[in-house]
Amino acid sequence: MACDTCRAMFLTKVSQPIPNAVMKLICQSRENDIVIYTTQSPTTVDGKYTIEVDGDHEKDICETTVPESTVADCKQVVPGRDHACIVFSHNNGIVSKKRLENSLGKGGISHCLP
Repeated sequence: MACDTCRAMFLTKVSQPIPNAVMKLICQSRENDIVIYTTQSPTTVDGKYTIEVDGDHEKDICETTVPESTVADCKQVVPGRDHACIVFSHNNGIVSKKRLENSLGKGGISHCLP
């Protein structure tokens, strides 16, 4: 998890990690939106996190969210980037177990301006 210090909508060289934020994972049924699985994990000092997922969720819609930033000047949630849809299935053609998340925002810093 990182702070989008440039408001670029992607990670840059000056993006700052958000430590100790609680990342939540929620998987819902595609058929009726009932929550099937949920868990959470804190980010490390460098903004990384690992969420262990039990079972295969091929038929579920799973999203990660960060309810609140731990960085005082980076609490603005960018609409549409406040969650990330994640695929948790062995039957999807994705070889890696790693997934990337969206970032939170704040006003652009001087390093980002042209």
